[in-house]
Amino acid sequence: MSGIDIHHLGRVDYAPTYAAMQEFTSQRGLQPAQDVRDQLWICEHPPVFTQGLAGKAEHIFMPGDIPVVQTNRGGQVTYHGPGQVVAYPLIDLKRAGYFVKEYVYRIEEAVIKTLLHFGVTGHRVAGAPGIYVRLDDPSGHTPLAQRPQKRVSGAESTAQSAAPLAPPPTQHSPHSPHSPTLLA
Repeated sequence: MSGIDIHHLGRVDYAPTYAAMQEFTSQRGLQPAQDVRDQLWICEHPPVFTQGLAGKAEHIFMPGDIPVVQTNRGGQVTYHGPGQVVAYPLIDLKRAGYFVKEYVYRIEEAVIKTLLHFGVTGHRVAGAPGIYVRLDDPSGHTPLAQRPQKRVSGAESTAQSAAPLAPPPTQHSPHSPHSPTLLA
């Protein structure tokens, strides 16, 4: 079986969407792999912070009325909100023949190529997962500094991906913004 089923979900709350991804993955594991097609869920969320396994309470500064949802994904804290297109590929990595690092690299490469299509240059930064855009020169090709201490100066992440710490089939979350600011 090849191909992927695409589902446009519109604006949906994060918590039930996350639960539905977990349920899809759980149910998929009960069926022969060849009987379950991979899926791509495209949506946006009302304002929400998601806190990954590396996240700590002190990583969230004044969330106000924005809910914080704990997840089993890697990473620290991610903001989702209206205007951000979020794509959740529900991919059986084993069947696809990918290891997680290769899969993340391929997603990042797709983000770089998509940004380039719109005249924006995406950059990788060693030690800082995601794709970054230079805010002062979005179409510039001057490399960003590598191995940042805590933050890449003068740049914002346009895409982050967070692989769950669970065996395949896996969920993965690259994010795509409508503007070159923090995507996730």
